[in-house]
Amino acid sequence: MSEELKNTLEDLEDRVSDLEDRIEEKDLKSEKYKILLYPITIFNYISNLIDLQAKEEGDDQFYPARMSKIIEYFGDESINPGRISSEKIKYNPEITAKDLKKICEIISYQGWSGFNYLENIENYLDLNKPLILYYGILHLGVFFSNLHFNFTSYNRTLSSIPNMATHGINHHEINKIKFLFTTDSILSKKIKLKKMGVITRFFLAYNSSLLRYSIDETKFDLKDLLKNYFFKTDISEEFKREFGYEKPKIDFNSKMFSIYLISYYLSMLSRYKIHAWHNLLENEDTNISYFIKYFLKFAKNDYIKLIFERLIEERWRIPKLRYSSSDSIL
Repeated sequence: MSEELKNTLEDLEDRVSDLEDRIEEKDLKSEKYKILLYPITIFNYISNLIDLQAKEEGDDQFYPARMSKIIEYFGDESINPGRISSEKIKYNPEITAKDLKKICEIISYQGWSGFNYLENIENYLDLNKPLILYYGILHLGVFFSNLHFNFTSYNRTLSSIPNMATHGINHHEINKIKFLFTTDSILSKKIKLKKMGVITRFFLAYNSSLLRYSIDETKFDLKDLLKNYFFKTDISEEFKREFGYEKPKIDFNSKMFSIYLISYYLSMLSRYKIHAWHNLLENEDTNISYFIKYFLKFAKNDYIKLIFERLIEERWRIPKLRYSSSDSIL
């Protein structure tokens, strides 16, 4: 490793030390988030949401998704060949308290599973961390989407929609990585979104404007995804000096989206192309290993905060939305 790279790495490690000093504060905040994972909290949340989505007028009928995006998405025959009404993704206003409580217990388990994966990621080897990170992100994403729409196993009507339970992402290009490769060849490989899957269910609830990337089956390479993430961090300048100042060829501005896709990409490398994954972890020609380890360490905090701060905001907004038009509140 050159002297310049060593100096850069030492500077970055000092910056990380400062970030680690803030982890204790984040840990205390994460305790506040845990109440949102309890079945009774989920039961009250969904009960309020059912009342809100049952409104006959306004754009809140699929809150928090835009009604126009939902109708467009489920109107696509390549996604919904059985032409199942988009209304079926909502919780039935006539659901019994007993059935809703059972569903809330399942959603609670999904949330705790994801939360515990992410909280305990530091207990695993770097070789295994991408899998733990991705499944934590995946399970919390399922928790979030099921909290807003009935994608649970209780809703059998949706079972005829193809690929509902798949990841919703194709990693075919990653499979093409050979035993002999360069770091650039890893960073340039693309993953492709599919029209339906767990990630699209998450989009529906978190940000329905992102659905167009699934509809178009958009491809993203790792380098652009990393740029999209690191350009918005405290070490953006260091990342730009290493990998260039050119903006990523991505037209979305969602840190959440970047974290989700990067974690999936890295998990596929660590599962199926472990020699390439090891290269990213131990690369001595660039500082890519530093940035990858930074992502594994801090992206989970970003993801948890984005999910739960959103839910905290919604908890006080939803009862108000029930008695107001969406335009006056949103």
